[in-house]
Amino acid sequence: MIEEAWELRDGAGCSLGESLRGVAASLKDWSVSVLGDLEKSLKKAKKDMERWRREPISDESVRREAAWSYKVDRLEEQIDLYWRQRAHVNWLQFGD
Repeated sequence: MIEEAWELRDGAGCSLGESLRGVAASLKDWSVSVLGDLEKSLKKAKKDMERWRREPISDESVRREAAWSYKVDRLEEQIDLYWRQRAHVNWLQFGD
């Protein structure tokens, strides 16, 4: 992603500062789109898991609920990791 953004700016004959700003903007757009997708995926997974919880108890409904529960847990972990990394970046940038 970074290489593509850099080559795009470099090929256009931009100065170093303009290239860095362009790469930063590309990374910000990517971050927003990825986090947005995680949030949307989590919302959908929770909705599907709840649907299976409301089904009459059977082997299939229990298996599907467990699978969706695992997916929800993984998505929540990914979102938590994203925010921990963002907090670390802010800490490095701005100090304690």
